Amino acid sequence: MAKYFYAVLTKATPGKAEEFHQWYDDQHIKDAVATPGVVSAKRFRIQYEVGAGSVVKDSPYDSLAIYEMDTDDPVAVAKELSGRAGSPAMPLTDALDRAASIKYVATAAGVWPKED
Repeated sequence: MAKYFYAVLTKATPGKAEEFHQWYDDQHIKDAVATPGVVSAKRFRIQYEVGAGSVVKDSPYDSLAIYEMDTDDPVAVAKELSGRAGSPAMPLTDALDRAASIKYVATAAGVWPKED
């Protein structure tokens, strides 16, 4: 099987950031990793956006999650994740701004430093 990565940018509903982070860490990430084909996950709290000319500003997103998938069909795994969202297998919260989520499927282009 091949290794793919599912990267998801999300943000909290205004005024619900702490509830969002608690739900993500205590509930959602565990539910996502329980999905067949997903083998691990890392989540990052976004601090700043660095734009052109190194301009630092607040990010429109609160979180970046990267799920490692071991599958020959990453689209099927991504669809399974999306299909579980809001079900008993993956309850959601109103602290998540679902409309703002951006999702990507990717493969590793390289690893540095190079392994021997």
